[in-house]
Amino acid sequence: AYVGGVTSLSPVGVDLEFKRPIAMKIFDRVATNKEWQLAINAGLDSRTAFFMVWTAKEAVLKRLGVLQGFYKGLSDCVLEEVYMAMKQTIFSCNRKTYRVRYYDFDGHLAALCSDAVNVELHLV
Repeated sequence: AYVGGVTSLSPVGVDLEFKRPIAMKIFDRVATNKEWQLAINAGLDSRTAFFMVWTAKEAVLKRLGVLQGFYKGLSDCVLEEVYMAMKQTIFSCNRKTYRVRYYDFDGHLAALCSDAVNVELHLV
């Protein structure tokens, strides 16, 4: 098991997931076909694409402090751009854009959403 920690003077959102097998029916609850196409067109396999989108949306919603009605909030966050060479994506949520950075390690994927430039995720 892993634990992540972040120190920042601005709000952050973090999500960490083990990349386990996922039933295809869950994909529709997490993102639109357009979002899946963006992820797949970036060269990601379906499992990595799922966890990239899932962890990012959770990180954005946590960054915004959304804890109630979580599944509804997933549709409010939309994948706009994928920059896998930089391990980053851009999501829009409530008419604002958010940058999400990824940390892929030991079968896990962590997403970090922050407005600050010098924020790093430390995993233990």
